[in-house]
Amino acid sequence: MASPKKIVLSGAITGHEKEAAQYFYEAEKLVHERYPLASIFNPTRIPKQSSWEDYMKICRARINGWADTIVMIQNEYYLDSRGAIEEKELAVEKGLKTIVLIANDTLLEVDHANILRNY
Repeated sequence: MASPKKIVLSGAITGHEKEAAQYFYEAEKLVHERYPLASIFNPTRIPKQSSWEDYMKICRARINGWADTIVMIQNEYYLDSRGAIEEKELAVEKGLKTIVLIANDTLLEVDHANILRNY
């Protein structure tokens, strides 16, 4: 499979903003080390928006028309994150390559046929 060129980071942010900033920073570093030529979209770097919906519009646009890969940051908040789940489902629908970041240090490529069933 070809190396990713445009990567969107996805994970829980709302309600965990300070922790999320650190999770996403660490994820961005790790992904950059693994895929040094890829452009990485980190949603915690989006300038302040007025609402969750405004943030999601930006994230959806990146998944819909820009990215070829999504990296899902799995942590204790992930399964409760409406936005992260929506991003995952959209990425699978669009056929993006899917990588899961586990325990802040392991990147695991996921088979699209199994992703909705297992996560």
